[in-house]
Amino acid sequence: MSVIMDPQTYRPTFGRLLKSEFRKFTSLRSTWIITIVAAVLYLLIAFMVAQSMKSYSEYMSFEEAELLGSSYMVTGVFQFMLLFGISFGTIVMTNEYSHNTIQTSLLASRSRMAFYASKLVVLALFWGAVVIVTMVLSTLLIQATIGSMGVSLPMGDLAFWLSIFCCVLVLIMGALMSAGVGALLRSTVGTITLMFGLVLILPVLEIIPLDFIDGLRPYFPINVMTAAVVPREEGILSTFVVSENSLDANVALLVLAIYTALFIAAGALSLKKRDA
Repeated sequence: MSVIMDPQTYRPTFGRLLKSEFRKFTSLRSTWIITIVAAVLYLLIAFMVAQSMKSYSEYMSFEEAELLGSSYMVTGVFQFMLLFGISFGTIVMTNEYSHNTIQTSLLASRSRMAFYASKLVVLALFWGAVVIVTMVLSTLLIQATIGSMGVSLPMGDLAFWLSIFCCVLVLIMGALMSAGVGALLRSTVGTITLMFGLVLILPVLEIIPLDFIDGLRPYFPINVMTAAVVPREEGILSTFVVSENSLDANVALLVLAIYTALFIAAGALSLKKRDA
């Protein structure tokens, strides 16, 4: 006897695509290795920074002493976490090409854009959760470390948590930019090289004494990210963290969002127009 199956049961809805991409992403060993290494090393660095502050606190200027009790103690080394976010954003796209599963994944999806969007949503949610947990643990660790100095982080201040939240947004957008480049280049090595170049090598141009480079300096991606994570607590001098010609923190977030949208759009265009 033949059985008629309801086609709606196996329709590839966006929710099912999300579930599929989440299972695919979390089943990779590299996902959990990167997660554990990123969290452990960030906590270790945060602890060492707090310990060093204890050693040199009596030699600090007034502005440095203010930073000791601000969100900058938690977010000051966000660039380290950014490198792992770039790795996450890269593998979420390029693994499909390196393992030659891209055609199967596209056939199983409603459309290429739905497939792309599901990957970006899963990346943002997973990496965002990793960053939030790491930042909260880092906050508690730093508070316990500097507490013996009679200094405490202003965890009752909404501006403190706003600074942490903005740092989380910056790291998520960095990972999404990497995913966009991964969809464009379809190469793990190429994507990581380009993204690391934007983060680590591009700022080297700042040493060139040209006026137009001075004008572009605040808009270099890493400088935009740094400006976006400055402490928002009242009384903290942002110019002590970034240069005087840096973008305003809120403007920097907007510029970074535009960069992210452009990178994602470039990846979407490549995925839609090019053969898998």
